[in-house]
Amino acid sequence: MTQPARILARASDRVASAIIHAARSMPEHSAGEPLREVAAELVGKDGDAVPEILRGTDFRTGMSHSFEIGTVESVPLRDSNGKLIGVKFPAQHDNVDSWVRWANADERTSDRGYGVGVPIVTPNPNGNGVNWELPDSRDAPWDTGGQPPTYVFAHGIPDGTVLIRASSADSTSTDFAVDGKNFGRILAANNHYRQAIEDNSQTTVSAICYGDASADQMTEQLWESGVDTDVFSFKVPTLNWSVGPTQIKGEASTLSVTASNPSEEQHLADPITHRVPPRRTHDGA
Repeated sequence: MTQPARILARASDRVASAIIHAARSMPEHSAGEPLREVAAELVGKDGDAVPEILRGTDFRTGMSHSFEIGTVESVPLRDSNGKLIGVKFPAQHDNVDSWVRWANADERTSDRGYGVGVPIVTPNPNGNGVNWELPDSRDAPWDTGGQPPTYVFAHGIPDGTVLIRASSADSTSTDFAVDGKNFGRILAANNHYRQAIEDNSQTTVSAICYGDASADQMTEQLWESGVDTDVFSFKVPTLNWSVGPTQIKGEASTLSVTASNPSEEQHLADPITHRVPPRRTHDGA
């Protein structure tokens, strides 16, 4: 690493540490106080927000680079009534519209269940759209009687990192691989996610392929940042399939999971890990 790079890395770490320290030092926010307002209290000397600098690996070149957390691209996911129920972090060659349609379906079976195995998708006999079915459907432990959880979708890769896309000043975008801790920081600072946690559900479903490798660090960072959420993730290394509707009115969408390694298939009988945040007492203990 060159000397300028070392200086930038140290500065990045200092900025991130200062923000986390400030968040920890704040009085506990009340249940009715928006988390976005709490985050807005982290300002610089001139009243401007302090940009948090993170580091990631350029997925194309393998080189490590720094980027501002505010440049990370995300897409809000809304249900058919316009309510925000989650966030998608695009990367690679995402078709963003398909994720928007997935959330906007008249029915999401993933609110109350999930499938195991690769979804079977076939053309409709009349040539209008597709049919899909799940090999094995299971009840979801996050089901609370019709209330959708807050969904987080992103590309995960086998080494346990998560892919995000950051925009630069010249309007170009770069896909970065980040570890669970940095993805947790990105998620905690994301307005779409925070609004969904406030207005939709404090239960988070992490639908990220291979997401369990990063889920502990991600969840710890969310709690450190004051996001009081229960997190569900798939504890077996998995490939998550989100099958959504076409443009046909009335179609449903679903979520299915399959083990990425055939030797792990036996563990899909109980594939869910539930992480519950530590509850603080009034004296801060």
